[in-house]
Amino acid sequence: MQNHKTSIVVTLVLGIISVLYLIVAVLALLDIYQHREPDLSEEWAVVVFGLFLFVLFSSSAIFTTIRLLRQNTKIS
Repeated sequence: MQNHKTSIVVTLVLGIISVLYLIVAVLALLDIYQHREPDLSEEWAVVVFGLFLFVLFSSSAIFTTIRLLRQNTKIS
């Protein structure tokens, strides 16, 4: 477990950031839905970055889980 501490910490940090950024992404999507501004490129950039962050977090979670499962099967 000690050699996977970095992966676990990175996954936790990405998870916390993803959850907090979800609020920002929802606000951007609400602006896009209401379409009150002529230029919505900044709102779309926020949404795209949120999707990128979600993919990064998901990949990190999958990678960390696989590493932990492999370690546990070698120990058993």
